[in-house]
Amino acid sequence: MLSSGRGTVLLSGTDNDPAIEGIQVLPHQRVTWVIEYTAGSQEILPGGKIRVRLYPFHEVNRGQIQTTNPTGNGYLTISTNGSCSLDYSVDYSAVNIEIKDQPLLEGEKVNIVLGDTSQGSPGFVVAANSGKSIPNPLYPEASLHPRTYRVSVALTASSDFIELDEPDLYYEITHGQLSRVEVMMPSLAILGLPTRAVLRLIDEFGNLIEDFEGTVSLSSTDPGAVLPSEVTFIADDKGHKALDNVVFNTSGIHTIHANVVGEPIEGDSNPIECLASSPEKALLWGDLHVHTQISDGRETPDDGFDYARDISNLDFMANSEHSYGPSRAQWIEDMTKSKVEQYYQPGTLSTFFCFEYSKPKTLESRYGHRNVYYRGMEGAVYPSYYGDYDHPDQLFTALQGQKAIVIPHHPAWVNHPMDWSSHDPKLQRLIEIYSMHGMNEYQGNPRAVADQVEGHNVQDVLAIGHKLGIICSSDSHLTRPGLKTRYEIRLHRPGIIGVYAQENAREAIWDAMYSRHCYGTTGDRIIVDFKINGSVMGSEIAPKPGSHPEIYVKVIGRDILHKVEIVKGYIGALLPFPTVHEVNPGIKACEFTWSDPAALSDCFYYIRVTQADEEMAWCGPIWVSPSMRIEEISRNQLNGNMTLSWGCLPFRLYSVYFRDSIDAEWRLAQTDIPSDDSGTVEWIDDGTHTGVSPSNVQKRFYTVKADG
Repeated sequence: MLSSGRGTVLLSGTDNDPAIEGIQVLPHQRVTWVIEYTAGSQEILPGGKIRVRLYPFHEVNRGQIQTTNPTGNGYLTISTNGSCSLDYSVDYSAVNIEIKDQPLLEGEKVNIVLGDTSQGSPGFVVAANSGKSIPNPLYPEASLHPRTYRVSVALTASSDFIELDEPDLYYEITHGQLSRVEVMMPSLAILGLPTRAVLRLIDEFGNLIEDFEGTVSLSSTDPGAVLPSEVTFIADDKGHKALDNVVFNTSGIHTIHANVVGEPIEGDSNPIECLASSPEKALLWGDLHVHTQISDGRETPDDGFDYARDISNLDFMANSEHSYGPSRAQWIEDMTKSKVEQYYQPGTLSTFFCFEYSKPKTLESRYGHRNVYYRGMEGAVYPSYYGDYDHPDQLFTALQGQKAIVIPHHPAWVNHPMDWSSHDPKLQRLIEIYSMHGMNEYQGNPRAVADQVEGHNVQDVLAIGHKLGIICSSDSHLTRPGLKTRYEIRLHRPGIIGVYAQENAREAIWDAMYSRHCYGTTGDRIIVDFKINGSVMGSEIAPKPGSHPEIYVKVIGRDILHKVEIVKGYIGALLPFPTVHEVNPGIKACEFTWSDPAALSDCFYYIRVTQADEEMAWCGPIWVSPSMRIEEISRNQLNGNMTLSWGCLPFRLYSVYFRDSIDAEWRLAQTDIPSDDSGTVEWIDDGTHTGVSPSNVQKRFYTVKADG
């Protein structure tokens, strides 16, 4: 059905010059937008409505637009030259206007003024992030296009809204002044081998200075480093440039320093650990939580992958689109799989097929938000409502037998508090402690998510026994993975995840995440290494008899390290968990070993790092438990053999101990029992390893311990 006869719209900018396209503003510029609607030949009867959709709604309507304070920011007024009266309101994503008393006749106008300054308001503050607002023809079905106002009309109280034939009202935010030069590097370099550096020139809001022309000088703390002394930028570089042949020749921790020639603008890279040979596992950086136009982000999937690889120099990345209803879930699956495969470049950029299982906050039963990541491409996108997977337990059932990791995020955010009664330890392996939404470590923590809900934080879930490794990611709706500048209407910088993997390949990174060999930071590439008795972050270990846990920590910060804390918890512990050991280095790197003199038999530890600039990292936990939990034990009625099964980490070794009375000493039955990737081990006691068949004893007790 066409909207012919329903009216026309016009957008005016700050200088009051009418324009449909091409209005340009600076980041965070105060403006007054005037959207003028002129009624068409089809009059709008009383009860009819005009709706102005505001895209992207993340940028314009979190306290930005209001109708109650004429002197406050974003004051909205609406008026008409017609004889009707108007009733209007602002919701999450739209201005809604109802025609009252008399019809709105052909030629009569309604003026919607965003940032009306006539009564003292300073105006409406536009977003901080640059970008043109041209719909991408590759994704015509996408629900959002950047920075548009769309007008639709319902002619009567019972009519459906129909968008006008007029084009969307576009505007463009350009970049601000050059503020920073950033050098994005991997955290590991092998002496004598080339490594890749990316330079990016940005304004104070993280926007690329796309028209920059000039020179950047480079130097390194490694006197033997091979790199250009100067790099020349032209406009075609769009504010970023890759250097593929930087070589370090001196062992140690090094950085690259960049300076914009002729400007007081300089910056250092993240720290690079330079080694003579490759370690067994390398530290890789990624962003697993990015949104695009396919759901509620600003740019396309192509833009996101390009930004991760070419501008942020990330090792891996995932677009986690909201699945919502069944038809949308299938559409997202079709749209994303091809892009994930297209951009997968092992050794350069690993990509993951994933989705976000989430519900709108308008639904009463929300259960929290969870991202699902597949090891390969064979998985499906499951709808989060209006289908067969409305409850998280139904999602877990659907994922049985598949290689999938489920990661809850912003668990204590009031809009979507996590329902921890739904948990599958074989699937739910990690938790996102921090993103642009804020921190969810413990109640009252700094940088908390909005209206933090008590009982739903990371420490809460660890204290009830769920074994979840800690990560961070961005939850970026700007589609700028790896950008360290905080998101427009949020309070916090985006986070990032570090993974210790055998190689930069999808399967290797997924395996490392499943084993919880990963950690998170608030955006800086802070190097953290954490072991207990030689076992790495995410491990479940048995204590060494007669000794206390020996905890090893190494941290290399991007800024001065203010404090490095060892946090200790156990099931049922009082919250918040205590810091049992703290060092205050006052320098950018530290390394220490500490033994806990008061170790409990069942406890866990994780590391919290705080730099002088207040950027943070979390690493762990590592669980120190005397035994694994035997989930099932059964006797074969024919031969009397006992079968034990227990949940475990994949590709690990375990030992079984036994005793034939409650007072007897534990005896080793078998060691080096391997687990596969299924997350379960079965072991049969037929007397071979215990000396006596269980059929010949009255009782037999078993315990299982993780080796190492």
